[in-house]
Amino acid sequence: MSNRYVSDHRLCDHLGRMSEDHYAVSFIATIAKPDPVQKKIYFWKLRTIDAEDFKHCITESPLQHPPGRTVNELVSVYNDILLSLVNMHAPLRPKTITFRPSYLWYTHEVHRAKHLRHKLEYKWHQTRLVNNFLLLTKNQQEWKALRNDPKGIFMITRHMFGNSGRPSLPSGSSDKELPQQFNNFFTHNIDIIRTNLQTKPDLSPNKTLFCH
Repeated sequence: MSNRYVSDHRLCDHLGRMSEDHYAVSFIATIAKPDPVQKKIYFWKLRTIDAEDFKHCITESPLQHPPGRTVNELVSVYNDILLSLVNMHAPLRPKTITFRPSYLWYTHEVHRAKHLRHKLEYKWHQTRLVNNFLLLTKNQQEWKALRNDPKGIFMITRHMFGNSGRPSLPSGSSDKELPQQFNNFFTHNIDIIRTNLQTKPDLSPNKTLFCH
C-alpha cells in the first residue's frame, strides 16, 4: 500500500465526537489485468481427406465382413475401424484457443456473420470471381450493420445516463493535492450544515432547511 493522500478526514464535530463510522482512505494497489485463459484442443481436419482414397480404404477394411456376432460387437468393430481410418487420413492436430471476455453487443448473429465473412474472403482470394466479390461485399455491409446496431444502443444508453464522457477534474492539481482538495471541499460544506443546524434550535419536522 502506498502513502495515504488525505491527511485529515475530519469526520467529527467541533467537540471531536465522531459523527459517522466512515474513514477516508486513499491508496494505490498494484493490480494487473489477468491474462486471457487459453486451452489446448485437438481436432480432425476432415476437409483434407481424399474422398476416393477414403472409400477405397473402407472397402478394403474388415467392415465388409465384420467378425462380430452380437450388436455390441458389431458397433465396437465399426467404431474402432472408422476411427483408425480417420486418424490415418486426417491425423489429430493440436490447436490453442483463447477465451476472450464477452461483450454484450457481440451477439450470436454478429459472431456468425463474422465467420461467414472470413469464409467469403478466403473463397474470393482463391477464385477472384466477380460473384464471390459481390457476396463478400454484401456480407461486409450486413456484418457492419449487425455490429454497429447493438454497439450504438449501448452508446446511447450510456449517454442518457450521463456516462458519455470522462469525468472532469480540476486542472493543475497533482495526484496528492487533488484528494486533499476534495476532502477540504466536503469538510467545509459539512461544517456549514452543522452550523446551520446548531443555530436553528426551533427547527421543526415541517420546516425545510436549505444549505448552500
